Amino acid sequence: MDKKLIGLATGDLHYHDWKSFNETFERTQVTTNFLAKLFNIADEKNIPIFHIGDLFHTPKGLSTKTLFEFMTMMATVRDNYNVKIYGISGNHDLDQGVSLWGAMCFAFPDIFINIDNGYHKFNDFTLYGIPYIKRNVGLVKTIDWISEEPGKKVLLLHTALYGAPDPSGYELEPQNLPRQLPVLFKAFDLVLAGHIHKHTAVENNIIMVGAPNQQRKSDSGCQMGYVEIYDDFSVKFIPYKSPEFRYYNEGEEHENTNDFWIEIPKPRKLKKGSEAEFSPKMSKETMARRYAEETGITSPRKIKALIDILNQTEE
Repeated sequence: MDKKLIGLATGDLHYHDWKSFNETFERTQVTTNFLAKLFNIADEKNIPIFHIGDLFHTPKGLSTKTLFEFMTMMATVRDNYNVKIYGISGNHDLDQGVSLWGAMCFAFPDIFINIDNGYHKFNDFTLYGIPYIKRNVGLVKTIDWISEEPGKKVLLLHTALYGAPDPSGYELEPQNLPRQLPVLFKAFDLVLAGHIHKHTAVENNIIMVGAPNQQRKSDSGCQMGYVEIYDDFSVKFIPYKSPEFRYYNEGEEHENTNDFWIEIPKPRKLKKGSEAEFSPKMSKETMARRYAEETGITSPRKIKALIDILNQTEE
């Protein structure tokens, strides 16, 4: 018997008024177009959408233009579609305990259903949600509590997982989380995680959903998309075609496409006698650590600050 499609999963949308490649709001519109596609599928198939956190990029700097675009789209969805989105807050949604995701659930209760530290019962399973928790403090205990609940269970959470590298290939070291994920999640039929933007099946039933489109220069070359969920709790990754960050060499021309084209300067050494070379294709983690090594910086605090600054430049 054929498997039945019961839901769609997405996350890390980072809806935002980006500073670069967004002169006519075209970069923000990529996310709008993606959501429109998911709304159409969910409405036609009469299935829910599960959102794994980071609906917006920053709760402190949400521009008027971004908010107007998003609210206008949601008003259209409310009036023309039968769509339900069950989801949780990611770290980019939260500021001092207040959640932009939660605010959207309040503004559009017919569309958004907040399951932060909560659940929703469907016919054949219960959907549980754990929002982003700084340094994962108490996360394992919460998972253990939910594990004791009876019946089929699907879990949404927003955190890095062992075995889930970012688009540049770097794997974060999750805090307060055991390496034996199959043991931690043994009571769940499916775990859908957000936070890392590269789609990865860590185990058959432990999935890093990934982002639907490239949002940083270091995402270049990474295939993005969303996830289909079936009634046996298997999943299928669906690639989504959208503009990508692409590079061309200094002094050359690039293809005439709607991608985000970035010129690669000719390699330049940091200082006389140095063997280190730097390229915008590097992950910001690698670039910062290489710079620190070349300049003699050893302070973890300074290195982290440099990584944060480099990440901000990708907007």
